[in-house]
Amino acid sequence: MKKLLFVIALMAVTVIVAEAQQRKQRPDVTPENMAERMTNRMAEELDLDENQKKAVYELNLESVKQRMEAREQAKEDRDEMREKMEADRKEHEEKLEAILTPEQTEKWKEFQKESREKMRERGARGQRRGDG
Repeated sequence: MKKLLFVIALMAVTVIVAEAQQRKQRPDVTPENMAERMTNRMAEELDLDENQKKAVYELNLESVKQRMEAREQAKEDRDEMREKMEADRKEHEEKLEAILTPEQTEKWKEFQKESREKMRERGARGQRRGDG
């Protein structure tokens, strides 16, 4: 029994250390970097023209800054943060739809749906690994 607890504790420490190392390896995450990455992915997927790309970047930057600010302000109150982030997301979607064509909007929604499904799959795989 003691050996089992020791092995479990050792595995937990290993996972925590590995996660910490991965976080250190990530480049500094700034609102500008995040907005640029999001915009580039959208431009590639939706074939945005230069005016759309600039407008989407500004919108993404504003949205990222709002989300980061909301996280900082609401660390203690998760429900409040969730509501604020949901409201910001809806506002972002409405503004984005004003920039994109209807075809681009549909394509973007489909891309988001596929991305969410991939994230769920990755999450499920991670959970299965942890259960073993």
